[in-house]
Amino acid sequence: MSEVYGKDLFKKETDMKQFIGRKVVTEGGAAGIIESAFGTSGKFKVVFKQAGGVAVKVGERLFLQVRWWPLNFPPNLELVL
Repeated sequence: MSEVYGKDLFKKETDMKQFIGRKVVTEGGAAGIIESAFGTSGKFKVVFKQAGGVAVKVGERLFLQVRWWPLNFPPNLELVL
């Protein structure tokens, strides 16, 4: 298990409770989960549970994965963007 502390993804006034448990992915494709907020400036802790740990470089970008469904579309509709 590896831990990474991220910054600059959220503003300091963001309520981090709504993002705890959300999936993030590194530029290299490693997937982790936001475990907690860190401090009061929008920083956060991400845990990667892959066996053997994950090599994340300083400065490597993290991407928040979100599901977005347009209004009036059923949630099981597969979209290709």
